[in-house]
Amino acid sequence: MPGAYRFVSLQELAQAGKLRREWTTHTGRTYVKDFSQDYYKVKELLRNLPVDQRELYLRMYVEDLARKYPRYQFRYQIRRYNGYRFFIIRRGSIQDSGRYKEIPIYIDLLSGEIFVPRSYLRKQPKLVIAVIHYRISGLLAFLRAKFPAVAPEPQRPGRKHEGKAEKKKAVSKTVICPKCGRPGTLTKRWVISGDGKKRYYWYVGHKKNGKIKWCYIGKYLPPSLAKVAKELGLK
Repeated sequence: MPGAYRFVSLQELAQAGKLRREWTTHTGRTYVKDFSQDYYKVKELLRNLPVDQRELYLRMYVEDLARKYPRYQFRYQIRRYNGYRFFIIRRGSIQDSGRYKEIPIYIDLLSGEIFVPRSYLRKQPKLVIAVIHYRISGLLAFLRAKFPAVAPEPQRPGRKHEGKAEKKKAVSKTVICPKCGRPGTLTKRWVISGDGKKRYYWYVGHKKNGKIKWCYIGKYLPPSLAKVAKELGLK
């Protein structure tokens, strides 16, 4: 383990049952979330990627965060510790003193293991676990969107799902992308935001050489595309 005195791995936390978050809302309701399985899925997805592509996809993930949440100043760094090459995800919010308040997440680009600084975990355990939960949830949603072969977990049966045999079919239409000006397919996709909630954003997909490149449009559509989305029943 790289720098065991300095870092603690999520594998170690998962085995100790510490990848478990508990929080209380303003209404007084308490929620408990064990996200150790999400961590194992993220680790598996990273390991299934070729080593030379892991950094590329992680950069895309951080750039996507920075584009959606500019005020949080998401950024990344590449550093070496004890011979291991780390991809570091940072989130900064400049305080009055001009310093950054952040909890970095370290990802070993060779093994795909994820680490956090041991000193942060010792001083602010609840905050560190919450940040790990946000990053793992967001990264899992991002990687699943990039690799559709990894299907999301089926929903547990509930009252509101009983008796519904029909499933909504995906509807799409070719439009002119407002970002690049090329024809593409208008699509509404969901992501898990930093607060753990599912949010929807608009994209236009372009097929090229058997692959799809996505142009991010945002939460709201321009008037020209809003009319098309309404006709398709996507809004």
